[in-house]
Amino acid sequence: MTKDEKINKLLEVYCNHVSIPRGEAYAVAFGTLDGSSSLHDFWTENLNANQSELVILTDRMAHLELVTTNDASGVLYSATPHGREIQENGGWLKHLELKSKRDNAEQTKENLEYENLKLQNDSLRNELTTRKSKEEIDKLTIENLKLQNRNNRIWFTLIGSALTFLISNWKEILTFFGLLKSSK
Repeated sequence: MTKDEKINKLLEVYCNHVSIPRGEAYAVAFGTLDGSSSLHDFWTENLNANQSELVILTDRMAHLELVTTNDASGVLYSATPHGREIQENGGWLKHLELKSKRDNAEQTKENLEYENLKLQNDSLRNELTTRKSKEEIDKLTIENLKLQNRNNRIWFTLIGSALTFLISNWKEILTFFGLLKSSK
């Protein structure tokens, strides 16, 4: 019998009695004593435990706030409201099972939250990389437009200068090519 199984059985006894001595609780929980055997014999034969282990078990139950002592001598024990609630909800083993499920659910929730944070972090990294790439593309586009603008200005200046020269000297040019007779 495991320690938790013993606690489960003892809690049931403490919940069913207003106040019961520690040793009697064990006897009620794990069988009845016959007149020829002592409580110590009962513990060792039926529970494979010695008295100190069972005292430790009751102290553990008191530490878990399942039972409390009712007198100054520390001999009489009864179930606490917490212990009674656990017993009403199926006992100590059921409580441990539910606690394990809650812990597993909490661990699963934490794992999912961690995975979610990792995905958000990856998303932010990708967004940052995309933003940096976009900024670099924008800078290169601006530089390209500046170069195109500079080239266009040079061409427009050359074409404008050539047209200005042609317009201001059209008579001399036509005369030079013999298309116009000079009027001297």
